[in-house]
Amino acid sequence: QNGEGSSQYMFTNKILQDRENKFGKLIEALVPRERTMVRVDTIALLRTLLDNRQEEMEAALGSIPMGMQTLVDMLDDEREEVKYEMLILLLQLTETNKELQTFLAFADGFTRLFQIINEDRNMDV
Repeated sequence: QNGEGSSQYMFTNKILQDRENKFGKLIEALVPRERTMVRVDTIALLRTLLDNRQEEMEAALGSIPMGMQTLVDMLDDEREEVKYEMLILLLQLTETNKELQTFLAFADGFTRLFQIINEDRNMDV
């Protein structure tokens, strides 16, 4: 069962509805730098939440102090797998949401994205 009543959607709803505890803890899990797989897995879970409930995920992210900034800060991670996963999440988040696009612009997110693209191009040479 993969529809709205599936356990996948029920867990998504539980996480997104408990913004301070469950969702807030997910964002906090991104902060420690030394645990690569925790970061990668947390970003993957955030992407799943976004896929399941885009509007609710965006609202939950907006309700967490420093939530979006924490995501943008992940672009500074030196580990490619963390940076790559965060790039995908940020692209998904800002694809249709003007408010998040504006935040990214004012948080130098676009500058960071272009720096990453240029670094990758230089590495390919």
